[in-house]
Amino acid sequence: MSARGPDGPQAAAGWYARFRHPVAIFGNGVGDHLTTLPGLRALASLFPSRLSLVCMPNARREFFADLPLRSVSEIEMPRRRGKRDLAARRAAEGVRRCDALFSFNPWHSSSVDHLLGLLSPEFTVGFSGAFDVCLDKIPEQHEVDRNFGVAAALEPGLRLERFISPPAVPERIGRHVRQYLRQTVPGRKILAVHNEASVAERNWPKKRLDALLAEFLRRHPEFVIFQFGTRSRLFGDMPGRERPLYHGYLPLQYSFAVVAQSRLFLGVDSCMLHAADFFRVPGVGLFGRTNPRRAGFKFARHRHLVATAGMSCIRVTQVLKALESLLD
Repeated sequence: MSARGPDGPQAAAGWYARFRHPVAIFGNGVGDHLTTLPGLRALASLFPSRLSLVCMPNARREFFADLPLRSVSEIEMPRRRGKRDLAARRAAEGVRRCDALFSFNPWHSSSVDHLLGLLSPEFTVGFSGAFDVCLDKIPEQHEVDRNFGVAAALEPGLRLERFISPPAVPERIGRHVRQYLRQTVPGRKILAVHNEASVAERNWPKKRLDALLAEFLRRHPEFVIFQFGTRSRLFGDMPGRERPLYHGYLPLQYSFAVVAQSRLFLGVDSCMLHAADFFRVPGVGLFGRTNPRRAGFKFARHRHLVATAGMSCIRVTQVLKALESLLD
């Protein structure tokens, strides 16, 4: 971590309290919202009801509902040619006043430079040399720890453990999901499955997944499968179809509520894996070239299976053994 100016991280404790209009900005992949949540909670705790947030549409409702924010400005931060961008003038108009800016974005672009010029904050923290405090992006560091570093740059004594509760799910949604599960699969345990990463090469071959689920159900008839997905509502020619199987799209907060009621999780590098982690659902994470130390489980009991040569190198027997090791 490097800093410029007289107000670096070595300043007196509580020096940041002078900022009356702090602003946080974040916009990235769906799962990244969860790994950013503890850091945003910590930052909001340093500026009670004073922190404003610039985020992507619906992020406040789906991920950051429990943050005590002064205001929220939602704007698109689309990915173009592999890089994200934002409408700097619109973001500045939504914020209006800013004396300190904290960026949780792992990316940087000229539009962010434009935003800094429009807002002219006294102090900035982020993951680029454009900020007063430039945080290091350590390859082996978990994304939760990396993002928590934004708040820790102000208050090194902050403890991550205070801020790692699961994402807030509205009570009516949680109640609806619990009632639905009681009525449709009473007394059954749930294996939640997600095999749809944002990048296709991160997914496990469907034939192997079908074979795994069929064998798991044969050996553990007390379970049902709840498979999250958007691309298909049908399983393949999978044995054991007399058992209740669920597959299809659910709104994100309903998906979180189902994960919270699950006994086990199986999935690839995705938002749902992070959700299982935050809800402390024991799980198996399947990884190819993505480093699980950076993007895998952190809080829940887990097993990581890694095949850097490609997801097809992960065998059904390996996954079955890993899942059953978590049943104790």
